[in-house]
Amino acid sequence: MNCEKSGADESGLAIFKIKNSFISEESMLASLKKYFQQIQQNEHGLTVDFVDKKNSLTEYEFTVQGSKHQGSIETKKCPSSTVGIFFQEAKDDHSKNKDDFEKIMNSFTCS
Repeated sequence: MNCEKSGADESGLAIFKIKNSFISEESMLASLKKYFQQIQQNEHGLTVDFVDKKNSLTEYEFTVQGSKHQGSIETKKCPSSTVGIFFQEAKDDHSKNKDDFEKIMNSFTCS
């Protein structure tokens, strides 16, 4: 599932990937990083720099058309699935997106 802000000069993006199997948060994160890097490289010729923050969280940066972007991928283990949550934005839009991204993360629960 994807959620994007719309309109000129808007860059907020949230993506949710759900794997209905017994996969660890770490394995899911590694898979999502590889998938994201391949898409950026193949479709846009971009290299993404990842910085792992913990076993279930990585942050990344890339530049496209002179605009610096940043994002994060976090994984969560639920009883019957593992969920990957991407947040991405232009660095200049961080202050506009911060509260909305926090609301999404704070409202996320596994059941």
